[in-house]
Amino acid sequence: MKFGEYEYKLTYDQDDKRVLQINTGSKHTKTEETNRNAEYFEDYVITAKKVFKNYVYKIYASVSMALMFILVLTQCFNGNKDKKTVSILSNLFLVIGIIFAIIALNPNLDYAEQDLNVYINEYLE
Repeated sequence: MKFGEYEYKLTYDQDDKRVLQINTGSKHTKTEETNRNAEYFEDYVITAKKVFKNYVYKIYASVSMALMFILVLTQCFNGNKDKKTVSILSNLFLVIGIIFAIIALNPNLDYAEQDLNVYINEYLE
């Protein structure tokens, strides 16, 4: 799977051992399953999937957040200038934009990438 600068690839080598490749903008990791790390490799694969999903969520949430705030601004500045109207759509777009902002700016989504580094350093090398 590839999305933007992040790539996640799970393949098999000649000995039917799994090989996981992760490419980010700053890091390239290739990890092979061995007898020594077989019990931790499945957790590593699951964590790598979480990191990929979190990356996709953050990108979509950032784009959606920007779109919602643009829609709020168009609702606020479009209309009759003499009357102060409260638009239900403006409030709805604002609430949805805030929800997307919470997802996009959440620092907790980055902790899964730190878990990958822990698995690499402690269990898989």
